[in-house]
Amino acid sequence: MFTIIQQIETFSKSLNKSSIDGDKNEIYDSFLDCILIIDNNNNNNNNKNSNNNNNNSDNYDSDNNNNILEQFIKKLKSISNIEYLNSNNINYHFIKLLLISIQRIVNNSNSNSNSNSNNRKLYKSLFNTYIEILEISKIILNQDENHLNKVKILEMVINNIIETLSLNIVETSVEIVNDLLERSNISMISVLEENENINNIHFNVLFNLLNKIYNEFNSCGSINNNNQNKEISLVINKFRDTFIKNSIELLKKSTDTDIRNGVISTLLLPLINDSIETFNMVKEFAYKMISDPPESLFISLVKSEGFKLLSNLFNSFYKNLIFDPIFWQSIINGLNDMNDSLNRKRSSYLLKKSIKISIEKENEILTWGDGWSKYFKWSKEDSERLQKLWNTFFLIYESLDDFTIHLIQPVWKEIDSLVIGSSTSTSKDGLDFEWVEILFKRCLNHQNPAVIKVLIIDVLNSKQYIPYLPIEFISGSLIQSISNPALYKGVTESTIHVAIINFFNIYYQSLSTVKEKSKFIQTIINCLVVYHLQKELLVDIIKFIEIITNEQKLKLTVLNNEFFPVFLNLFEISIKRLHSNVRNRIYKSIIKSLIYLCGVENDNDEYQLDFNNTSKIIYSIPLHFHTDLKYNQLLNNWLYSINNNNNNILNNIKLILNNYKIQPQQHDFKIIIDKDLIIKMKQESFIISRMILYLNTKELSEIINEILIEISKLIKDGTFESIENMTYNKFIILLGSILSITELSNQIETLKPLFINDSFYETFLDFLINNLKKQQLPNQLQSHYIPTLEIEESLYLIQSFIMENVLNDNNFIIYKIKLNNYINQILNNNNNNNNNNNNNNNNNNNNNNNNNNNNNNNNNNNNNNNNNNNNNNNNNNNNNNNNNNNNNNIKTEIQKVIYIQKLFGIFKERSNINKLFEVEEIEKLIDFIFNITIQKPKQQPQQQQQQDLSIKETLELWGNINSYFIKTKWMLIRNLLTCQSEIMKNENKSLDQSKLLIEKSSNYIEILIDDLSGSNFYCSQPIFHCLTILLPIGSKRRDGKVGFNKELFENVLSYAWTSVMDSGTLTFIGSFIQLAFQHDILSVMINEDEDEDEEITIFNHHNLLKEYFYKLLNQSSLVIGLYNLLIMKTTMIWKEYPEIAILYVDEIYESLVFGPARTGGNELHQDDLELTFHDALIGVPTFVFNLHQDSICESGKDQIKFGFGSIPHKDSFGRAVATVFLFEMGKLSKSSLENKKQQVVEFINLISMKLLLSNFDKEFTKKKEYILNTPIHRLKVRIWQSLCILSKFIQPTSKEQMNEIGSSIVKIFHLFNLPSIRKYVNIFLVNFMKRHHEIIEIHLIQLLDNLNVRGDILSSIVVTAGYILLNIENNNQLFQKVFNRILSLTTSGHQVVKTIASSIIVQIYDTDSKLSEKLGSDSTMFSFLKQLHYFFTNNQQAFKSLEKQKQVMDLEKKNQFSSSSFLNVFYDTPVLEQLSPSEIISPGIFEFLLSNYYSIGTPLEKQLRDKLLEKSKHLPKVIGLNEEEDDDDDNNNNGNDENLLDKENNIPKLISNKGIDIDEYIDNNPTSYQKKILPWSNDLDLETRDELVVKKARQSIIIVASFIDKIPNLAGLARTCEIFNIECLVVSDLKIRDNKEFQNITVTAEKWLPMEEVAENDLKQYLLSKKSQGYSLLGVEQTSSSVLLNKFEFPQKSVLVLGKEKEGIPTEFINLLDKCIEIPQLGIIRSLNVHVSGSLMIWDYFRQQLNK
Repeated sequence: MFTIIQQIETFSKSLNKSSIDGDKNEIYDSFLDCILIIDNNNNNNNNKNSNNNNNNSDNYDSDNNNNILEQFIKKLKSISNIEYLNSNNINYHFIKLLLISIQRIVNNSNSNSNSNSNNRKLYKSLFNTYIEILEISKIILNQDENHLNKVKILEMVINNIIETLSLNIVETSVEIVNDLLERSNISMISVLEENENINNIHFNVLFNLLNKIYNEFNSCGSINNNNQNKEISLVINKFRDTFIKNSIELLKKSTDTDIRNGVISTLLLPLINDSIETFNMVKEFAYKMISDPPESLFISLVKSEGFKLLSNLFNSFYKNLIFDPIFWQSIINGLNDMNDSLNRKRSSYLLKKSIKISIEKENEILTWGDGWSKYFKWSKEDSERLQKLWNTFFLIYESLDDFTIHLIQPVWKEIDSLVIGSSTSTSKDGLDFEWVEILFKRCLNHQNPAVIKVLIIDVLNSKQYIPYLPIEFISGSLIQSISNPALYKGVTESTIHVAIINFFNIYYQSLSTVKEKSKFIQTIINCLVVYHLQKELLVDIIKFIEIITNEQKLKLTVLNNEFFPVFLNLFEISIKRLHSNVRNRIYKSIIKSLIYLCGVENDNDEYQLDFNNTSKIIYSIPLHFHTDLKYNQLLNNWLYSINNNNNNILNNIKLILNNYKIQPQQHDFKIIIDKDLIIKMKQESFIISRMILYLNTKELSEIINEILIEISKLIKDGTFESIENMTYNKFIILLGSILSITELSNQIETLKPLFINDSFYETFLDFLINNLKKQQLPNQLQSHYIPTLEIEESLYLIQSFIMENVLNDNNFIIYKIKLNNYINQILNNNNNNNNNNNNNNNNNNNNNNNNNNNNNNNNNNNNNNNNNNNNNNNNNNNNNNNNNNNNNNIKTEIQKVIYIQKLFGIFKERSNINKLFEVEEIEKLIDFIFNITIQKPKQQPQQQQQQDLSIKETLELWGNINSYFIKTKWMLIRNLLTCQSEIMKNENKSLDQSKLLIEKSSNYIEILIDDLSGSNFYCSQPIFHCLTILLPIGSKRRDGKVGFNKELFENVLSYAWTSVMDSGTLTFIGSFIQLAFQHDILSVMINEDEDEDEEITIFNHHNLLKEYFYKLLNQSSLVIGLYNLLIMKTTMIWKEYPEIAILYVDEIYESLVFGPARTGGNELHQDDLELTFHDALIGVPTFVFNLHQDSICESGKDQIKFGFGSIPHKDSFGRAVATVFLFEMGKLSKSSLENKKQQVVEFINLISMKLLLSNFDKEFTKKKEYILNTPIHRLKVRIWQSLCILSKFIQPTSKEQMNEIGSSIVKIFHLFNLPSIRKYVNIFLVNFMKRHHEIIEIHLIQLLDNLNVRGDILSSIVVTAGYILLNIENNNQLFQKVFNRILSLTTSGHQVVKTIASSIIVQIYDTDSKLSEKLGSDSTMFSFLKQLHYFFTNNQQAFKSLEKQKQVMDLEKKNQFSSSSFLNVFYDTPVLEQLSPSEIISPGIFEFLLSNYYSIGTPLEKQLRDKLLEKSKHLPKVIGLNEEEDDDDDNNNNGNDENLLDKENNIPKLISNKGIDIDEYIDNNPTSYQKKILPWSNDLDLETRDELVVKKARQSIIIVASFIDKIPNLAGLARTCEIFNIECLVVSDLKIRDNKEFQNITVTAEKWLPMEEVAENDLKQYLLSKKSQGYSLLGVEQTSSSVLLNKFEFPQKSVLVLGKEKEGIPTEFINLLDKCIEIPQLGIIRSLNVHVSGSLMIWDYFRQQLNK
């Protein structure tokens, strides 16, 4: 026996120690058969029967088997210890052979029934050994190099246990099974209780054991009728529920993926068996894993496991799952999982299994019952149709896994049938829409943005299925998806808006009833509120509502009381967050739609909009719409359309006024007058006042008259004396609110008589005066500081209305007397308050000196009459005195604010002031107000502060009070200064002649600087206005010489710049421009030679202004419209003062070429800005403490007076302004008086040379080549556009200057320039040289004589010479020189040069009737030309070539190539050359800028914007050019601007302006230009190579040759790539381009081919980046999955990777590729040269694209 074990040991040593894989099993069996250990259990039964009568022929008898088994068990036991199993000397083959041998003997014993009873003792020992091995598995199983072998050994032990137990030969089988299950349960509990370190390998062995036990014995009790099996069945059932619960707990808690996987894959299914109860428990848990995974675990993993568990359950319980709606919801959730492809695959697998089982079982499907859910149904009758629908579903679903659009789009079109089928009323007609929505969600959230764009446009434009889409889908998935910002940029930018409106329109039209349509509109409005949608989408949806309601004029029941909260949120939340321009567009659309949104189903509709909600909507609409006649009328129509019994405006307002008259009784409740109450009252009055203004004239007059009567009554009765009189408060606040928003002339005219009748205006002023005389104000301030300020604001609004509108010639004199009395009273009261304040302070100081003045202190305090106070009483009196003094201080400071309010009410509107006041009175007021300041009172001790809540509230809000005071004070001073200026203007004086300002303006400026440094956005604007008025006066040099005080001037601009930078908005930075670049500063010329003998250097403020000019330009890249304002402001002054313009040549150059790339963070993007304007934020007085930025200007009048008007947003408008400035300066150079003319000519020459020399700046020369519409190209376009405008005005004043220009032109011809730039160069030269023939003589002819210059350069020179030839007049000698040189080039060896020269000669011969005269008397020459012409026109090939060239260069259309008109330079040429829209300027803009309309603006007042809009709608002819135009203004215009406009721009009016406002035009015309058909051919032969680099569209294929290192292969590839014009060739090192061998093979291909350097180490990242850009990654390689080239369709955007010359593409890169392509081969050699392979691929790609 020892010999057998020894044989096994010896044999096992001969095997590979490292592996005991299954492929050794046959070797094991053969060996064991040889040593006579037979597995009788596996013998053939026939063999057994044949040997029944010959038992002696058995290899071993039963006793021998027992002996062998006993020895094997001993051996197994001896090695079943930790030391051995963890040792390095272990031989796993030996252990495995030992285990196989043991089981063979056990099987053999089972086949011999006589020996069974003798083996039981051995079996018990054997099982104990097995259990010991399993027990130590926790220790021996670790992550070492042998752990896999150990696992296999343990699996064999488990198999042996199960196999032995199944033989029913072990008496203690029940105990063994119980023991195994008990141990397993303890191990699982230990994991759950975290009592030990988890060994996941051990637990997978454990799960395997349980799996085998339950699989083996699940049904043994019923199959085998012996008692032992039944007992085993009882045991495993006892543990079943425990294991199920523990398994679920493990899945809840364990983070070990191996253990979790073991539970799901190995353990749960056998535990469930066929128990429905257990199945339901596990199923519910699986659902929870999918829908609500624990947050502590990796969510994606848990979901994936949930699907895996469902898949395991499905095989046995498909009938239960297939009827469960939650099962289908789980699948839908999985299919919708955009983040995890594994979840999608498992969900898809489950769905396919469900469909498959339904097909297989369709004959018995009726017997399953009728428990189908809405998600899935099946029947034999519908099987074929349903299979087609599901096939379509999976076809689309799986196609969306592709990345490229060309693979997805054709399949996507199949969705029509699914959508239409899913929407029908009978459930069997189609799939539930939940399945279809899965496809839409996958499409709308695809990883490739290009796919999203194309498919969303396809969805929005699909007329077939749009009506069948559920409203839930539209308002959910779809509307959120089309809010993707990427859709509104790039290729879909021009189509998305129309598509969105089209989609909603189709769906709306498909609805049949008013109720359905109303519900639809309500739903999408609700979406606008709930979702934070892209602003463009919000505008489009509101625009759709406007269009559909106004077209159909159907009364929809959308806006009612029930829906009102949603609609109000749309106004208050969704719209308010947008840019002001976007808000205005939305408000306009809503106003136009309102009348159609408030229909009712019947007259008694309880939800009909009531007065309260109506008034809130009116209040939510910005004020400027109420004061615009058009929108005011629309709102008025809407209000009267809903003016029913419940919503009658007049009745409801009367009811409110009646309630105002009811004064709450004191005994009813105590009224607490505080800030919150007064603001609530004001809020209500603002709402009501808007509604009052929509009353008709009669009703308005009735209501206002009632208010005036009530106020008059209160004044006469004296009930106003207490601020606690709520009736007084309400009526005063309401009247102030009404008057503050009354701007329409008809309303004002209605109100005027009401104020004049009964002399209310006098009564009101008397009331104000009496209030001051009676010291009523201090009484009110006793405990109501904040409410008093609010009430006083309403009072000054009433006073302001009276001053502006009520006073007339009949009442001026009386009112002036009273007004002067009122003002004097204010001044006196303020002085008295100051004196009282000083006295109180003195008393307080005396009180604190010593304790001997107790009696005086007590008298001052009025709190204690006892003269014999002790120290304690004295201290108390001191506290009381301090408290009273603090109270007095607050009163004093608040009174100052109120006095400013009262004075501001007088001067707010500045009307009639010149009739009421003299200059001296105004100056007195200015000086008085400048010196008024307020200070925060000192904090009180806590106990006193609690005694007076009003004081506490005031101190807490002191910062707001101070801001309000600063703003109101400086608005008042600003208005006083403007009033003074107007009065002095009437006296033919200017403001700088004011004695007060001459003396004190510098001091005033210092005060302004102090306030500016401590102010916020809310109050800084009036400070800027005051500084703007005072800076030119206050900073003047005091020595009488021209200039400014350096320190003061710099301080003002420094503080001002810091202040505006804090806000960063156009409104505030624009105020800085108004301050720094105003006329009275920018126009001042400093003579620096004036004080040359003085030691002090003259301060030249222009140097400082230049610094701020560049700062503003830099800031303009962030603040849209700022550049336009700066240029509009400065060019007006530069035009007036050319000597100043000369100082700013560099700045003007920067202005001409300005145009930043807008960043994504801008609210508005440059392409969205055509004809949009910046409008000032004009607020109305609301609350004293409303510090919102919208309240920048208190009225439109303030904005017109102190603002800067409406500024266009688009940068091209500013360039148009700068260019028109050049043009007008050019005209001045010809028509100015002599003293100005010299300066203008100097300026023109300076700016022209600056522009010419800029062509040689580093940014142009550092990069030899550039492509179309890049920043460098755009910069060059702008330079040459400016030069074209200047070309007719340049007047070199010296020979040196002329030569400098000529030399620059020669150099420019040698620069790389795109065709568009060369065309501009041509226009410039034609216009310049026809006036300066010496340039032609010296420089152009020199260029033509340089015959060895590059062909592309020479061709450009010839084109220019051809057009110049047409413009040489009265100089036949010069004409002959140029003509002869062009004639000689008809024999050039360069094909393009020869063709161009020949075309010019032929065209001149055909068109110039005076040619013979110009050529002189040389008849031979003319005969030669005649013969040459005959050849060119009769030779077929030559004629065809010249005709093609004529399409490119038609000399009869010379204006295209020589006209310097604005139309040609800024519109025709950019359109024809396909320049970016940012370089195209509507010709009407130039017409506007050249007209008198613009010149009167300062710089562009609000009323001029409509004129600008009108001009910008003037578009040129769509096809063709203005061929009859004569642009020579010297001969035809005679300085007449109108003729200039007519001739230069020749712009027919194509659009009617009637009834169209700005925003409507923007909506319908997102770009203000139309593209023209290119008038020339794309023939390759006639293009120069550098033209092809840009103009020819490149093939969208990139060749990656980073693995190739042989120069001939790379050179050959470069040549092939250039021939087929591919996008780019990627190499590992760009230095190869300089290699001579490389250049010899490429023959200059590398000059025209884009090449990129990507080293092999960086290639993976490069490929991944290209994949993210939508490219498909392809490789040329032979792999098991490669596609033959003849069967492969190239995606349009492809990256083709070529491998190494011998090894091919490395494996790690093959895994990155989407496809590998193989070239079919028939020969013996199985590889092609890499250059040849690449060339074949490129050709096939080109061929496929060509066929498309």
